Amino acid sequence: MIPLYFETKPGGVPLLSDWDIERDAAALIGDFNPSLLSDPAPVDIERFAESYLQLSIDFNWLSHNQSLLGRMVFCNTIIPVYDPYAKRAEDFPVHARTMIIDNSLIDKEALLRSTIAHECGHAIYHRSYYGRQKTQTAACTVSDIRIQTDARPLTTDHDWLEHHAKRFSAAILMPYPAVRNVCKRYTDHLTLWYKNEPQLWNRLAATHIASIFKVSCAAAQIRMNQLHLDFQAPAETPSTAPPSPRNAMSLIGATEEDLARVETEHYDRLYCQHYG
Repeated sequence: MIPLYFETKPGGVPLLSDWDIERDAAALIGDFNPSLLSDPAPVDIERFAESYLQLSIDFNWLSHNQSLLGRMVFCNTIIPVYDPYAKRAEDFPVHARTMIIDNSLIDKEALLRSTIAHECGHAIYHRSYYGRQKTQTAACTVSDIRIQTDARPLTTDHDWLEHHAKRFSAAILMPYPAVRNVCKRYTDHLTLWYKNEPQLWNRLAATHIASIFKVSCAAAQIRMNQLHLDFQAPAETPSTAPPSPRNAMSLIGATEEDLARVETEHYDRLYCQHYG
C-alpha cells in the first residue's frame, strides 16, 4: 500500500477534506489496479481489503436486528455477537486488523461492497483515533454505511469519522476518474434523447453507473451529485442573467483544479467551522 499523509487533531480525528479523500482513493486504486481508472469496472473490494490493505474479513451476527452492519477492529479484543440459535449475545475473540461483516449482507451484493469499503476507510484513516478508545473498534450502523446526501450536518468527531469512511467508500468503489470516463461515453446519448427530461436522464445515468461499478442505483445517483455530474435542465431566465453555479461547469470537462474547487466547497465550510 502506498503511504498516505494527513494531520490529525489531538484526539486522533484526521483533518481531511472531501478532495483529500478523493485523491487518496484514486491514488490507491492507481496502485492497486491502475486499469480501473481508465477502463471502468467493479473494484474487487474484498481483494483490495485482504491483499492490498492486509486486512482480514470475517462474518458473524453483529446484532439481533441487523442494526450493525460492520465492525473494524484495531487490536486483539473480544466483541459481542449474537447467537440466533441460543437467542443471546456471546463474546467473540477477534484479532487486530479484522473487519467483521454482518451475516445478513452475504446475499446483498451492493450493500456488502459498500460496507467492506466503508470499513477499509476506517482502517486507513482512523487507527490513531480508535487506538485511544477503550474498545478500539469502529461499530457501524445502517445509517453510517448507506451513502446519503450532503445535507447531514457534521458537528461531532463521530460525525466526521463516519463521513470520512462513507466518502472513502464512494470514492474507492466509484473512483472519480472512472465515473468521469463513463459519463463522457454515455451522456451524449442521454442528452440527445432526454435533454428535456432531467429526472429520467439522471435515473438512466445512475442505473448505468450502478451496473458498471456494482453499487446501488441510489448510491450511483448520490455519487453523480457529489461529483456534479447529474443533469440539470437550464432554467428559463433572461439571456443576460448569469448562469447558476450548478450549471456553470460539469465535471466532464473540468480540470483537476476545477474539480478540487467545486468538490470541497460545501464540506470545507463545515470543516472550518468544526476544526477552526
